[in-house]
Amino acid sequence: GKHRGRGRHRAWQGAGARMSTRPRIEPGVYSTLTLRQCAGLLKPIMKLENATYFLHPVDAEALRIPDYHHIVKEPMDLGTIETRLDAGRYPSVEDFITDVKLVWYNAYLYNKPGSVVHDAAQHLETIFDNKLEALVASSTGAGTPSADGADVVPHTLIRPIIKSLQSHALSKPFRVPVDYVALQLPQYPQLITRPMDLLTVATNLEQGVYDTVGKLRRDIEQIWRNCQEFNGVSSWLGEHAETLRQFTQKKFAQAAIADTAAISYTGGGGASPARHRRPGLPFGASRLPAAPVHAPKPAPSGRPAPPMPPAVLPAAGSACGMDDVEMTLGQCRALLKPFLVMPSAAPFLAPVDPVQLNIPDYPLVVTHPMDLGTIQDKLNRNQYSSASGFVSDMRLVWGNAILYNPAGTPVHISAAALSAEFERQLVRMVDGEDGLAPAPLPPKKALAPSR
Repeated sequence: GKHRGRGRHRAWQGAGARMSTRPRIEPGVYSTLTLRQCAGLLKPIMKLENATYFLHPVDAEALRIPDYHHIVKEPMDLGTIETRLDAGRYPSVEDFITDVKLVWYNAYLYNKPGSVVHDAAQHLETIFDNKLEALVASSTGAGTPSADGADVVPHTLIRPIIKSLQSHALSKPFRVPVDYVALQLPQYPQLITRPMDLLTVATNLEQGVYDTVGKLRRDIEQIWRNCQEFNGVSSWLGEHAETLRQFTQKKFAQAAIADTAAISYTGGGGASPARHRRPGLPFGASRLPAAPVHAPKPAPSGRPAPPMPPAVLPAAGSACGMDDVEMTLGQCRALLKPFLVMPSAAPFLAPVDPVQLNIPDYPLVVTHPMDLGTIQDKLNRNQYSSASGFVSDMRLVWGNAILYNPAGTPVHISAAALSAEFERQLVRMVDGEDGLAPAPLPPKKALAPSR
């Protein structure tokens, strides 16, 4: 895959490496599985946000990492595995699994522990292993789900419970990560060291992060505990958290789902797949759609983009979710207008030109580019069918900039500040407050466009 960190001419096999030898699979361990099941295992992994680094062979020349093939002797990527599967070139399931594990092994071998690519490989490996373990359990008939407390529960049986929590009348403050920047709560990350929200739980479930019901229940409980710890048990938010805690317990009891049950991600058994929105969050953070912004050239070349930070998300209980946006397109134009003339918004007025800026990896990182000029043009052409499409594109602009540009760079700082300002003005507009009063942004010199 796209192992773009610097190897510094040595393999990272020491402390912190996930494995130090090439992966080997014992014969017969996966004899109950079929190659058709392997295809069903691989495709969801390839759609995950952090799989971007591993979808294609590493182009060492384009990424300017000449030592890559001196360190990685057996390159492998998920796209090549998919091609081999489709062509029937795997003689056994063990050969398929060996190649998948080789992708992670190469990432650990070349990228330093703690780097973005190394962490992405660990995240994907955990998801793959959990899905593989659940698939083996279901194929051998072990722990067949039953109504009186299952050894193995399909994730489709849990999904409706999470959805009922998300749609509960009292759950609005808990549906997305708390944006303590927009809420002006600088003490929040010091007091709440393990933030959690319903959208993150739902995303983790869909991505196969939870291998047992107990781990999922602990994350849900963390939401209510965080709220009561920060706001107080007797506050109105604390009382709502307690009501939702009891509601959660009731739902799991009614479904007869034990905390000790393993979660299967292979479908079937007890529930039909529910229709659901695509999760709006990434690995460890919220997943905003990717869109273009004038980005600075990465240094050193080939450095992978940082993960999306939660600070640009709509504030829980304050800013607007998509379902809350009720504006006319005229109001959308009024909301956009001041951002078009803000000096700090200059890097976001036109599409990013990766060739001119000499950032060839930009399209690989930012797969859904967006900019303020394009949004203005779409408004003028009446291409938005609703205000939610406009809001989504605006958030896409800031999200892309933060996705591609490291924290502390001018474009990253500017995008974070403009994102917070946009959410503040959006709330004012939706709440019907007259006039737009832009909040002070960082000085222009700190937000100069990067070239």
